[in-house]
Amino acid sequence: MVRDSITEEIREIRHRLAEKFDNDVDRIGEDLRRRQDAGGRRLVQLPKRPPRIPASTNKPMHPNVEVARLEAENLSSSPGDR
Repeated sequence: MVRDSITEEIREIRHRLAEKFDNDVDRIGEDLRRRQDAGGRRLVQLPKRPPRIPASTNKPMHPNVEVARLEAENLSSSPGDR
């Protein structure tokens, strides 16, 4: 199996961070945010977008009352009436 040097380097950094903060994800995140703020780079915060719902799944939960009434009438009538 071929070893990727970039992947190995990332894993090594991850292991060092985990060891430094006793595998506490919250502490690692706090440290990364603190270092990011100290870096002075401008970050872009995009507004949240509503989820995209395909038109085919955007259907009413309940059928039209008139359609339901007509279907019920058709089901209740005897076969000879149709």
